[in-house]
Amino acid sequence: MFFFLLALALCFVAGAVAQSRGRSLIGWLILSAVAGLLVSVVNAAAGVATPALLAILALVLPKVGNAAFGKDAAGAAITPDTHVKCPDCRGYVPKDASKCQHCQTALIPQA
Repeated sequence: MFFFLLALALCFVAGAVAQSRGRSLIGWLILSAVAGLLVSVVNAAAGVATPALLAILALVLPKVGNAAFGKDAAGAAITPDTHVKCPDCRGYVPKDASKCQHCQTALIPQA
């Protein structure tokens, strides 16, 4: 029973890690549960380790969607609606900026 609860907790950890990286919480939760069950048919200890390995895999994969953008210097979320890339340094700057905060290139503010 202990191993089942541990494996279930690790499935939720894998899902939470995946969600923080812009991936599907439910998808990774189901993937880790199914993979853990399949592996536990062969070996119970390996079945518990499988969700942990999937959590590590979710950490290694690149961020996707809005999670890939991050935050700007002011702490505001960077999205395609609020920021553009500087043509010189390719850093994200607010759309209404007249100068790039990274390389000081003059920009044309966009409304």
